Amino acid sequence: FARGERLMLGQDWQGAVDTFETLLAAEPNAANVPTILFNLGVSYEGLQEREKARDRFRTLVAKYPSDPNVRNALVREAGLDAYLEDWAALGDVAKQILDRKDLNDVDRMTALGARALSRIELGDLPGASKDVQDGLDLVDTLHYGATGRLPVAAAQLKFAHGEVRRVRSEQISLLPVTPDFLLKIEMRCQGLLDAQNAFADAIRSIDPHWA
Repeated sequence: FARGERLMLGQDWQGAVDTFETLLAAEPNAANVPTILFNLGVSYEGLQEREKARDRFRTLVAKYPSDPNVRNALVREAGLDAYLEDWAALGDVAKQILDRKDLNDVDRMTALGARALSRIELGDLPGASKDVQDGLDLVDTLHYGATGRLPVAAAQLKFAHGEVRRVRSEQISLLPVTPDFLLKIEMRCQGLLDAQNAFADAIRSIDPHWA
């Protein structure tokens, strides 16, 4: 276990995976299995094997729901679901995070952004809009990322904000042509410009995925 943690700290992800998988196979009922599972998830993330990482986090959450690692495992799974564009799973894990009593503000922003993305991709524009606004209100209140590159939670919310604006703009139908056609054109263009502004904010993220 100590060797695996040293390898993690040195970002030798494959070495850490090999060590923790061996330990888990040898001692499947050890007291520190939840931590081993969490470390495996982090190490698989380091290898960019995202589905394997997500599986380890999910196993931890399902088998050891009261373990202290669970909150961080859920937050990490949300990032993986978003990267994999698994919108239904993203909505589910966001709800699990928001239902917890031990959230900090960053976790809440992450969960609101995750649920907003899930909702917008699954067609729930009103729900997505509310989550985005609640999340951005929290970002503004805390001045989160105001002085530099956006942390992941804020970037995800900005991206979701752009998606909400984009979809709302695209819902303005231009056909058939009606007497208010020019007004519709103006509204649709403004909506796309507003979306562009939100996406431009997301590009400032420290995480290149959101850029």
